[in-house]
Amino acid sequence: MTKCCTHNILQIGDLTKNTKSRRELQLTMDGRSALLTLWGERAEQLSMVLGATYTIMAVKAANEFKGQRAYNSTPSTSFKVNNHT
Repeated sequence: MTKCCTHNILQIGDLTKNTKSRRELQLTMDGRSALLTLWGERAEQLSMVLGATYTIMAVKAANEFKGQRAYNSTPSTSFKVNNHT
């Protein structure tokens, strides 16, 4: 499980509901992109700002394909906005 990473939010996907709610976020950090899939309540109660930078805690690495990392949320996943003054 990845404990902490800081990413800019490039894209926030639509909420989809099949057996479980899901939403995908496109992230970027240091010139690399990553895809974070949020599940359940994390996907439904998303209150993030497009273009903002967040520290994302407790995500699970899923895989890496063509230079893009993929992560899944966990019950402990949390987001903290990074304030730049």
